[in-house]
Amino acid sequence: MLWAQPDWQLRKDENGIKVFTKDVAGYSLKAGKAITTFDAPLESCVSVLKDVPHLVDLFPNCSEAKPLGVTGDTLQRHYLRFKAPWPVTDRDAAMQYSYKYNAKARSVRVMATGIPNSYPRQESAIRLTKGYSIWTFTAIGDGKTRLDYEFQSDPGGTIPGWLANSTVIDTPMDMLTNFQRIVKLEKHRNKSYAFIRQ
Repeated sequence: MLWAQPDWQLRKDENGIKVFTKDVAGYSLKAGKAITTFDAPLESCVSVLKDVPHLVDLFPNCSEAKPLGVTGDTLQRHYLRFKAPWPVTDRDAAMQYSYKYNAKARSVRVMATGIPNSYPRQESAIRLTKGYSIWTFTAIGDGKTRLDYEFQSDPGGTIPGWLANSTVIDTPMDMLTNFQRIVKLEKHRNKSYAFIRQ
């Protein structure tokens, strides 16, 4: 088929985390996908993403994470700023996360989309305006949760090739390594959310 997208290519496989990439028309960066399993229940995994001030501990090079508002358990908005190595300009983003529970699959799908005009532009950072990520957490029994994470972004300007490669491959690997540690913290245990019905 002429318009068929290329298959995902495995680029890194370490510590129980697999990272894949593929080319997507219209984007300068490759799309990415990562798969891993957490030794933690579904609600604990959701709790990590809802802990907005501590997203600086989750996302590599994130220097600021600020809540912008929530709507019940299923909608949150936040601002993130990412430090870039000199001479590359910092990036920032205003994001919306929407949470949806699928009872049949025992999964929570978190759709992350940009809402770039919901936070004042910063002169010292380039605002990310194009892209998305989808987190699909699925309970697989024995208190474990599988994550399928897909993402696509545009860096908003020119960045060196080595940094682009790191953004798509190393950054999700490092982020999920952080997630493996953070999800086991006491504050993420025994969580419950009204929209999740087991």
